[in-house]
Amino acid sequence: MSEPGTQTALKNEIASARQQMTDGVKNAADTVKADAANEVSNVAEAAEAARDTLPEDHVADPMLDHAVQALGQVAEHLKSTDIDALAHQASDFARRNPALVLGGAALLGFAAARFLKAGPQRAVATAPQDPWTDHLERS
Repeated sequence: MSEPGTQTALKNEIASARQQMTDGVKNAADTVKADAANEVSNVAEAAEAARDTLPEDHVADPMLDHAVQALGQVAEHLKSTDIDALAHQASDFARRNPALVLGGAALLGFAAARFLKAGPQRAVATAPQDPWTDHLERS
C-alpha cells in the first residue's frame, strides 16, 4: 500500500494541475472575450462611419443609428461582464430559446458547408486520352 504522505502529495499535485488548467482556460476565454468586444466595437464604428456618409435624413439613418447603439451596448456588455456570467447568460438564453439556438446552429452549419464547398477547386484527375475513343466520330 502507498504511504499517506505520498497520497497527500499526489492529491496536492493533482489539485495544482487542475487549478493551472482552470486558470489557463479562463485566461484564454478572457482573451477571446476581449477580442470579440473589440471586433464588435469595430463593427459599431464602421456602421457609424457608414451612417455619417449618408445624406441628411436618409431612410437608412435611423436603422444605422439603432445598429450603432445596439452594437455599442453589446461591446460594453462584453467588456464589463466576466466570462462566468456570460456563460451563464448564454446557457439561460439557450434554455429559454432552444428552437432559436438550434436554428442558428443549423444556419451556421449550412453557411460553413457552403463556404467549404466554395473553396479552391481541386484538379480533377483525367484519364489519359484514348486514341480509339473518337475514331467512330471521324468516320
